Amino acid sequence: MLALGALEYAVLAPAALCAAIAIIVSGEDISLGLTLPWLAVIPGAVAAIWITSPKRAGRYTRVPPGAGRIREGFAHSVAGLSILRKMLVAPPREHGLGFLGTALYWAGDIACLWGALEFFGNPRLSVPALIIGYATGYALTRRSLPAGGAGLVEIALTFALHWVGFPFVKALLGVVVYRLFNLWLPIIPALAVLPNVDELRRDFDEAEHEVET
Repeated sequence: MLALGALEYAVLAPAALCAAIAIIVSGEDISLGLTLPWLAVIPGAVAAIWITSPKRAGRYTRVPPGAGRIREGFAHSVAGLSILRKMLVAPPREHGLGFLGTALYWAGDIACLWGALEFFGNPRLSVPALIIGYATGYALTRRSLPAGGAGLVEIALTFALHWVGFPFVKALLGVVVYRLFNLWLPIIPALAVLPNVDELRRDFDEAEHEVET
C-alpha cells in the first residue's frame, strides 16, 4: 500500500513542482507560500534516491525487536520507496503502464474538478494554478483516511483553490460537486459487489490455508 501511495505521488508531486515553477516564472499573482514549498520535491527526491540505495535500503527496512511505531513506520515507508525505485529502474515494458495509468488517473481527476468548478462559473484559473490548488488540497490530507477522507478533503481543497484565486463560495460548491462524482456516486456500485468481494476473500483464505497445510 505504501508503494502504491509512493507511485501516486511520484507522478503528482513532479507535476505540482513543474506547475509551481511555471507560476513563479510567469509572475502569476499567487502567494509564494503556496508555490515555494513544492520546490522541496527536489531535495525530497534526492533523499529518497539516497535512502533506497541497495547499499542502504536493507539496513533501514529492518525492524529491530522492540522497535516503536515511529521506527516501524519509517521502515515500511523506506520499503515502499524501495519498491518504487525498482519500478523506475526496470525496463518501461514491465511497469510503464503503472506510471501511465497513474498519470491518466490524476489528469482525469483534475479535469473532473475543473468541470465541477466550471459548473459554478468560469474558474479563470491557469492550468498550473489549478494543479497547485489540487495538489495542495490533497497534500494537506491523507487520502487513505476512513471514507476517503470525507470532510477533510473538501475543506483543504476548498481553501487551496481559494488561495490560488478562486472565489471561496464557488470553490466550496465546486468541490462538493466534484466529490459527489469522485467519491460518493462510485460507492453505490461498490456496495453492490461487496458480497462477491467477501466471497472471494473467504475463498482466498481457504486456498491459503490448504497451501499451508
